[in-house]
Amino acid sequence: MKIAWPGISYLERMTREHAYLLACVCVAILFLNFPTQRGGWSPIERPAGDQDETEIDSALQSAANVALGQREGTIIVMDAHSGHVRALVNPKTAFTQAAMPGSTMKPFTALAALRAGLIDQDSRTVCPGRFTGLNFSLPCVHADHLPPFTPAQAIAYSCNYYFATLGQRLGRNKLIETLRSFGLGQPTGVNDDVAGTLRPCETGNSARIQRADHASEQSDCDAREAVGESDHIQMTPIQLLLAYAALVNGGHLLQPRIGNDSQTDKVERATIDISPLHRAIITEGMAGAVRYGTARSAHLDLLPLYILGKTGTSMPPKGFRSSGWFVGFAAEPQPQGEPKPEQIDLAVLVLLERSHGAEAAAVSKSIFEAYAGYRSRNSETTSASNASATTRNSTSEIKVHLVTENVTQELSLEDYVLGVMRAEGSMEPESEALKALAVAVRTYALKNRGRHAKDGYDFCSTTHCQRFVSGVRSPRVSEGSYNDQALPNDRASDTIVAAVRSTAGQVLLDARGQLVDSYFGASCGGETANVGTLWGVTPPEYLRGVQDEYCLAGPHAHWSDTITRADLLRALQGDARTNVGARLDQVRVSTRDETGRAEFITLEGEHRKSVRGWDFKIIVGRVLGWNVLKSSRFEVSRAGSNFIFRGSGFGHGLGLCQEGAHVMAQRGAGFQRILEKYFPGANVRKQDRVASGLSDNERWGLNAKAAKVFAKEREGFPLRPLGLNISFDDHPSQIWKADLLRNSVVDNECLQPRSGAMFIARQLLLRGKLRRSEMFPAATSDNQLHCAPTELRDLLRTLVYKYFVPTGLPSNPRFFTISSEHFRVTYPTHVDRRDANQVLSTLDAARADFLRRVNAASISIGDLPTLEIRLNESTGDFTARTGQPWWAAAATKGNRIELQPAAILKRRGVLLTTLRHELAHVVIDKASHNRAPRWLEEGFAIYLAGEGPMISRSYRRRALSTDELEKKLERPGSQDGMRALYAQAYGDVFYLVRNNGEASVWKKLAAA
Repeated sequence: MKIAWPGISYLERMTREHAYLLACVCVAILFLNFPTQRGGWSPIERPAGDQDETEIDSALQSAANVALGQREGTIIVMDAHSGHVRALVNPKTAFTQAAMPGSTMKPFTALAALRAGLIDQDSRTVCPGRFTGLNFSLPCVHADHLPPFTPAQAIAYSCNYYFATLGQRLGRNKLIETLRSFGLGQPTGVNDDVAGTLRPCETGNSARIQRADHASEQSDCDAREAVGESDHIQMTPIQLLLAYAALVNGGHLLQPRIGNDSQTDKVERATIDISPLHRAIITEGMAGAVRYGTARSAHLDLLPLYILGKTGTSMPPKGFRSSGWFVGFAAEPQPQGEPKPEQIDLAVLVLLERSHGAEAAAVSKSIFEAYAGYRSRNSETTSASNASATTRNSTSEIKVHLVTENVTQELSLEDYVLGVMRAEGSMEPESEALKALAVAVRTYALKNRGRHAKDGYDFCSTTHCQRFVSGVRSPRVSEGSYNDQALPNDRASDTIVAAVRSTAGQVLLDARGQLVDSYFGASCGGETANVGTLWGVTPPEYLRGVQDEYCLAGPHAHWSDTITRADLLRALQGDARTNVGARLDQVRVSTRDETGRAEFITLEGEHRKSVRGWDFKIIVGRVLGWNVLKSSRFEVSRAGSNFIFRGSGFGHGLGLCQEGAHVMAQRGAGFQRILEKYFPGANVRKQDRVASGLSDNERWGLNAKAAKVFAKEREGFPLRPLGLNISFDDHPSQIWKADLLRNSVVDNECLQPRSGAMFIARQLLLRGKLRRSEMFPAATSDNQLHCAPTELRDLLRTLVYKYFVPTGLPSNPRFFTISSEHFRVTYPTHVDRRDANQVLSTLDAARADFLRRVNAASISIGDLPTLEIRLNESTGDFTARTGQPWWAAAATKGNRIELQPAAILKRRGVLLTTLRHELAHVVIDKASHNRAPRWLEEGFAIYLAGEGPMISRSYRRRALSTDELEKKLERPGSQDGMRALYAQAYGDVFYLVRNNGEASVWKKLAAA
């Protein structure tokens, strides 16, 4: 054996055995004693003039080596404009290992759909939480309470449902054509690299259609390709990085330059035509992934760079260990809006074996940190360029730009806090309320320091950041441009100074020890806002809204604005999101959140528009003045040619309520207690110094333009919930129609009835339905728990529950109500509001789906009624209200749908299908004028809900005629019996659909 090893050629003179032994020893010594670059390489040797670039390449290579450590995978660092590979770990993996890309495929799916006209920047899609095809099902991993997604938000949250359904709509070739144009599945021009795999689905005519919702083998394959989970699409890491670089750098598909490549000019393999609008949508989504989406846990947005990227997690074609992907790009710090192609500097790809995308993003952080560190050292000499317009202070920490004077002051953190307090707290006489405000101001400053870094300062003096009054210009701040907030006397000024000094260094931290987003406003009128429903972002625990009894009598508790139709139309025409054309017919609140705010507004005119409630307030205020529509918490009515808005609050209503804090302080509460009230779970802590690395503003996933508008209107307060405790009146002419609670297994923890346990007296049958006759509580103590029944037994003709399960609920529950244009959901206060929001969004999506099917069948069913949905407190409540057995999951009567507790339905995995099933009953009743036979109604409801595969397991060979089936459905007798009957009803309906099409069933219903 001949050993080739640089610097030890004398081995060739030894015997083959000695040479082999000595080589092994040398290799072992090298691995054990030297921190070599595992699979890495040396930086490119550059001319002397490029010494700085050589240094940064060396720093990036070192950072990449350390970041990957001993883990399997690869890291590639590349110049996004030239293709020069600046650092590389494990070249073999990078160039020769093709793999499925996982969710890193989704931006390309979005581009293909944008080009095909399937979506645009204004498209909105509600995610039901899971994609379900014929043989392919994939859950979504993002929070389940989010509002309808735009394309950018779908990329940021990596919504599987969104992109899998897009893949079905794109069909067989469009995505493949897009990927091929980006060089995927093709060699990159580097020696020994592999091509990978890129081919369309080939199920062809063998695809077996099971349902009319595109569930087939072909559509399964299309969905898999769209989310990067198909072995038809496999690519090497270098291919994926080059494709992404072309996506963000303006369409330049480059050839990679590696090692000591003497080529100095970039080699462009192709130029791809990408619409600037399409690129902006995709890069906005990638920036959102870093700020609030799938890569948020890596905290890349805390670095002094503008970073955008996309995570992905994929499974190998044969195996079960996932791989984590992250592709990220760094641009100039804090660019105005989304970065332009020329602002993209560095491209980083991380592939980790046996990992997931979020972890790959975290690994990339040290590489971006090394790059940011180099940039900051290189730019230190330029920091004095604006000295002529800046007031210097050797001990300064904050730079604030006085907009009116066009002067930048540099001052200490505490002096900055004092200046904001002069503007925002000058009318507050209570010292504890001022202290609370001072802590909030200080926390905001540290959290958002560098907000205007690109402009050369930290904050401006307007409401875009925090209003600021300079003590240099007006020591007493008794007159001037902020006259409405002027201090009434020296005593108030002394109180503010004392509040700032006594809280010096104290900030508000969340449960993880991180600075909170300490928004504050004038008043909150009963309940602070939830940033999730207000701005459509993922809310932290401390910004989900709290009830506030202290400010109900405040000066902003109520307001009323009358706006002429002409003025309102003029305001709405100024923004594409609300431009309804030349006339305005109606304005209504289509969805209201749990705090009473308008979450979505529907506008009707020549065109129909739907806009978020906060956006509507901003659009109107921008034209008619910020004192018009003081908050998004309002009701609207029309009187002749005028629209009348009645509401309360002033601004967004997030965080600290100043009027509520005033009352709390009057009643003796300290500032810590005040802050803990409005930021639940947060604590006041003193920090001697907070690192400047915490200065970047997360901005809640908003783009730069929207963030500025929102910040400008950040004062205000929310209101209490509207419409609690909806009354459900019985309709004796109708009967309940029940759905099964499938896979019902209940733990029998209460073998004896406890307090609140219920039993049903002598049974009363109405058309075969078990009805409640009388209900008796076993105990009356409010401090004891309810027990929900789990099994029935017949004792002396009295139907009594045999076992009971404690629900952990008090005896007098309260209820909340949320609503949309077509549904009103009532749920107990202990239920997670995200579950209630999921119910609402699922029903809205199902309604649209069913109406589309009806229209496709060319039948008319008229308008559907507004439906009342109730999530019951316990199984006992459900059975008592509906008369249904405990194993029924839900029951429908008229426009009322009663559901078992949400926790039970979620645990059984049937919440979404149950909702679709019950809504299907309403649509079927409407189509058939309530005359459809029971077997047809139940079987078609199961079909529409997508429950067929599950219920078919209970099918029995001994088939009944439709007449026999109809009779048995009236009195099923048991849970197993009901399930078997439902299975046959579904089978009969499926036979009709398969042979005659779904439209034939709709027409059969209409003719009933």
